Amino acid sequence: MKKSFIAFCILIIGCNTNEKWIQIKANTIELRYNQLKINTIQPEDVFWIDDIKIIHKEKPFIGFKNNLVLPSGKYIRTKIGDENVYQNSNMISLALHLYNGIESIERNNYEIFSGAHLQTQGRLILRRKDKQPINLRIKPDYPIHVRVVE
Repeated sequence: MKKSFIAFCILIIGCNTNEKWIQIKANTIELRYNQLKINTIQPEDVFWIDDIKIIHKEKPFIGFKNNLVLPSGKYIRTKIGDENVYQNSNMISLALHLYNGIESIERNNYEIFSGAHLQTQGRLILRRKDKQPINLRIKPDYPIHVRVVE
């Protein structure tokens, strides 16, 4: 009986749906955060654009090499004395952080077509300069809309 229970627990833990990834390959993609679910983004949530790891932190910074750090749904804006002052993310601020992060990568291999759509709707359109498909990997519950443009 104990062996059956232990095997059942291992099976349940091994079948955790949070470990699944959605993979999208396309030449051009449009990314737009879901404003109604941004508050669900937790520190350490992650997604990938090709080999670039995008990770959320409570205290954001641009990042380095192949890592970009974006704010979580609620992040530390500043400190006053010993107290943290928090701010909530929104779809436009997250898109701007992602845009600035991609632009800051040393070997930036992306063309970003956003214009007014970035600052008014939080839409970011990406295409690789080498014309290879972009490989996007996200968790099913990650609050971003992905549209394949081509």
